[in-house]
Amino acid sequence: MPGAAEVVLDCRLIPGQDPDTLAARIETCLKAVIWSDERLQYTMDMIEVRHPTATDANHPVVTTLAASYTDLTGNAPIYGGVPGSTDGTILNARKHIPIVTCGPGDIHIPHHIDEWVSVEEIKTAARLYVLAALRYLGIDA
Repeated sequence: MPGAAEVVLDCRLIPGQDPDTLAARIETCLKAVIWSDERLQYTMDMIEVRHPTATDANHPVVTTLAASYTDLTGNAPIYGGVPGSTDGTILNARKHIPIVTCGPGDIHIPHHIDEWVSVEEIKTAARLYVLAALRYLGIDA
C-alpha cells in the first residue's frame, strides 16, 4: 500500500442536486472505507460549488434565441443540459443573469483530444448570435 494517495472529485451538479447532500454521501463512503483499516485517514475539502443553472424556457433570452435558431436553420432547437460549466454558470450564480449555453459542435467533444468544429457550424453560430442579439435588443432583423 502506498504511503499516501490523493483523489480529486469534480462533481458537476444538475438541477435538483444539493451539494451538501452529495458531500455528505461522499463522506459517508470515506468513513466506511477508513472503518475497515485503522491506518487509513482522510481529509475532505470542498474547493468550489457551482450550482446548476436552469433558465425558464419562456424567458425572453430563451425564446429569442430559439426563434432565431429556427428562422436561421429551419430546424427546431434542441433543449437540454450541458455536461460542464461555462462562464455563464458563474454569471448566473453570482449575478442571477439568465443564461443559455448554445454553440457549434458536438456537445460531447469539448476539451477532448482532437477537438474540432466545422467551419460551417462556426459560421452558423456567428450568424445566430448576431441575429439573436439584434432581436433581443429590439432591432428588426
